[in-house]
Amino acid sequence: MTAPAAGPIGVTTLDHVTLVVTDLERSAGFYVDLLGMRRVERPVFGFPGLWFQAGNTQIHLLLQHENSSPAGLPDAPPQAGPGRVFHYAFEVPDFQAAADQ
Repeated sequence: MTAPAAGPIGVTTLDHVTLVVTDLERSAGFYVDLLGMRRVERPVFGFPGLWFQAGNTQIHLLLQHENSSPAGLPDAPPQAGPGRVFHYAFEVPDFQAAADQ
């Protein structure tokens, strides 16, 4: 591992926010009908979810399930897998340098 770089990481954009919900269709109504976001294609995962986009930023919704964090709460159960919990994803110019910090 290299020594951490001096100064801030330099986030370039907020890529997406993932939220755990209990009702995908009701949530879709909020993001599409009220906020005017576009529903976009989502890769196949082992759990239900929907993706929405506004500009370059996406909202990823996933339906609460036994391996996710609870809807509305940022705390994840120990068995929750990567990407199955509430989180923000930032884009950075150099991932390794950011990880080293």
